[in-house]
Amino acid sequence: MGRTLYEKIWDAHRILESDDGQALLHVARHLVHDGSVHAFEFLRDRNLKVRRPDQVFATPDHGVSTLVHKVDAIADPEQRRVVQLLDRNTRDAGIVHFALDDPRQGIVHVVGPEQGITQPGIVLLCGDSHTSTHGALGALAFGAGASEITHVLATQTTWQRRSKTMRVTVEGRLPVGVTAKDVILAIIAKVGANGAAGHVIEYAGSTLRAAQMYVETHPKENLTVLIDYYGREYSDALEVCRWWYHDMLPKDENGARQLALRIDTHGERYAEGLDYEKSTEIVVNWLHVPNEYEAVRYVMGEEAFDADSLNIVKDRVRKVLFGTGVSVAAVIQLRQALDANGFNACKIVGSSGFNLFKCKMFANARAPLDMVGTGSFIPDNFNDTFATADIFMYDGKTGIKLGREKLFHGLTA
Repeated sequence: MGRTLYEKIWDAHRILESDDGQALLHVARHLVHDGSVHAFEFLRDRNLKVRRPDQVFATPDHGVSTLVHKVDAIADPEQRRVVQLLDRNTRDAGIVHFALDDPRQGIVHVVGPEQGITQPGIVLLCGDSHTSTHGALGALAFGAGASEITHVLATQTTWQRRSKTMRVTVEGRLPVGVTAKDVILAIIAKVGANGAAGHVIEYAGSTLRAAQMYVETHPKENLTVLIDYYGREYSDALEVCRWWYHDMLPKDENGARQLALRIDTHGERYAEGLDYEKSTEIVVNWLHVPNEYEAVRYVMGEEAFDADSLNIVKDRVRKVLFGTGVSVAAVIQLRQALDANGFNACKIVGSSGFNLFKCKMFANARAPLDMVGTGSFIPDNFNDTFATADIFMYDGKTGIKLGREKLFHGLTA
């Protein structure tokens, strides 16, 4: 059975569960502000240090002016004191601090997304009731009080009780003058002011709108859009392309950014509008062969085809060419749909079970794929992957995605 995003994040960060049903979760990012002074005092009183200063980020925002970025300009002496204490506490602990004289300083829940601190799929905590807004970027975010902030600073973990889940789907475009606040008020009107108590809400809606939000947040970056989330691979692909090439890109100052579409269709279903017969027709026409039999022979090669007397390899090839998930047929269909609508510049990224065998069959079939994501495939030999985003370097240090440590063996930076 599938899991919601909330359930996936919860399971990935859960360390242990207590007898009363609470779970201890790892906190990937902790945001602190000028209201967090008492938590640092509690740490000193108990002779404790900040457990993971590299995962804590601070900025003064609760009692400071948005117009004057000087500590001396704070009229209230107590507020001025806590802002100064935040600077001292973060300096002593080795925490990154976006101080008033730092151009990155701002409202803590804006700074997080702006600076790339807020990331999809993480647990984030901050001592503020608005922390859940980070959920808009796919994070599981909790607000906390002083005692809990102390616990997080000391352990980089938080005790939480698992919530129920609720999905809210918002479709269509908002009329002029209608804002997100109007949408949430309409939702409250339907479920009631207490209708979501005890729940984590996951909002669903337009793939296009998700792409637009990413561009609004990262206006200078290229864009890769996942198009299979709602099972409308080709419809959503064309909708995103129309916006990108007809609306967004012409307004871009240099017009140099690129769009890519990532297809990651689940292995138990066909991409939008396809079935086995339709997929076979697409591949047969693409390879200019008379039938399914000859298409399999084409990609396997004569010698391998004739040697497979038990049809074991042939069946694997059929799955790659005409089967469910990201098949050769699904990618050809996407490329042809894009080209037919004038979106030849759009790139295609494929990911879904791309082991070496599948990659070779795609290459032999001349599938119009620009990039492959290896996904869950973990090879015995790192050199077999040639490239992977699971291994990366940040600030001069090599890191690796959790669960991919096997790829790191023997690798030198």
